[in-house]
Formats: sequence, C-alpha cells, structure tokens
Amino acid sequence: MKNTPVICWIVALKVEAKPIIAYFKMSRIDHGLKFPIFEDQTKNNCLIITGVGQLNSSQATQLLRNENKAPPWAGFINIGIAGHGIASMGTLFLVDKIRQHNSTKYSYPSVVFPLKLPRSELVTSDYPSTDYKRDILFDMEGYGFFKTASRLSPKELIILLKIVSDGPEEDVKNLTGKKVSKLVSANIGSILDVSEKLRSISASEARRLSPPDICSDILSGWHFTVSQEHQLNALVKRWLTAFPNRTLDNEIKKFSDSKQILYFLKSSLDNNKVDWENLW
Repeated sequence: MKNTPVICWIVALKVEAKPIIAYFKMSRIDHGLKFPIFEDQTKNNCLIITGVGQLNSSQATQLLRNENKAPPWAGFINIGIAGHGIASMGTLFLVDKIRQHNSTKYSYPSVVFPLKLPRSELVTSDYPSTDYKRDILFDMEGYGFFKTASRLSPKELIILLKIVSDGPEEDVKNLTGKKVSKLVSANIGSILDVSEKLRSISASEARRLSPPDICSDILSGWHFTVSQEHQLNALVKRWLTAFPNRTLDNEIKKFSDSKQILYFLKSSLDNNKVDWENLW
C-alpha cells in the first residue's frame, strides 16, 4: 500500500458486499477476527463486513484501518441499503448531511469532486425505522462509520452511499438477501465511478503526504530513530522545495551519522532566509 491510493469499503451485510467482493476479486484474509476482512490482489481495495448497528460499524472501521495498516490518505466508502420517505426503490444517494436519530447536531461529509448522484440527509438510528414521512434516508450504521472514519482520514476522503431499499410502498419486511444484492449490483457502475474519483483524491493526498523518494535512500545508508525519521521526512521536503537546483545526496554523502544530516538540513533552511525588501 506504500505511496499508493487505498480504498477501504465498510459494508454492514454480506449480501451488500457480495457484488463489490466479486468485482474486485477479493479474498478473505482475516484469521478469526470479529469482523470478516477481504482485500484484492493489489491490496489497494479492502473491505470489512460490520454487521448491523452503529457500534459495530464504528469498531469495524477502526479494525480495518489497523489490520490493513491503511495510510492517512486512505479513502473510506460506506455503502448500504436505507429507507426513504419518497424516493423509488433502487435509487442511489450520496449522503451530504448526517445525524443520529436522537440528536439535532449534524455532521457534513465533504465531497470535493463532481457527482451526478442525487444527495440526501441521512438519519442513523439504533433500530429499523419506518418513519417514511420525510424526504430523508434512514439507516443503522452511517453515523457510527462517519464518526470513526473522520478520525482516520480527512472528510474529503469519506463517502457515504445509500441505496433505497424500503419506504411507504416497499415494506422493509419484504427484503431478502437476494433483493439486496440485486440492488447493489444494479448500481455497481455508479458505485465504481465514485470509488475511482475517490481513488484520484487518495492518490493526490498520497503524493502530498509521502516522504520524497530520496528519504528511503538516506534511511538505508544511515541509522535514524523513529523520531529522527519523522524529522528527516519533513526537512527533506522543505529542502527540496528551497533548493530545487541542488543535489541532496551529493551534499550529505560526507556525513557519518543521522545527527549531522539533520543539522545540515536545518542549518541550510535557517540560512536560506528570503530578502523581502528586494522582492519588490
């Protein structure tokens, strides 16, 4: 996963996950964990089946991040079914506003790329809701997912997609696993379009956050502590920006240890002060 875009799929039900697992040819990789984890051969797509409920969704999101060592630029997608008061069965919505059923405090996912999908508010409750009087979505996992994912990645990398499965004209009691899988399969093209756009954002964030390539060469040639490695990554980024016409590896090859390298980088940057008066 190093320096590559990563998408983490958070799905409540196995029947919801089945079309996604099939498309990416994912295999199960967990060993007796509470929640089943799947990934594709590239390890750039991973998926966890959370089961029903906010707590499960929250715990599973954190577990997937830990087990797959998802980087800070990983994108998170929660896809699943939901009730809706007006929309037709099978309609795919992008959630742009979310709250718990017993709260008036909203959270707002931040989607930075254009999508043609209709948008809707999502209310997450602890039990199946049949309050179909309003033009909003109802589910049992979304808020728990979003709350945890927001601590793991920027909001621009978090997506909630909901497919209408029940409403005033479609009794939730009539849902079957086969129907749910068909709902996801029918929307797989749009779902994948969203994931590819999110992957592009993840790739941009990976480039921004990843250490420059030369850092690996430096780390292989000299011993750095973990703390020193973090300093090195930050200083090298600044140094390469400040001195684009200089060659760093030539300038540090004379040093015998990590402290000398860090001192060189810091002192070079400290001495490279901008003469603001001569800029005008």
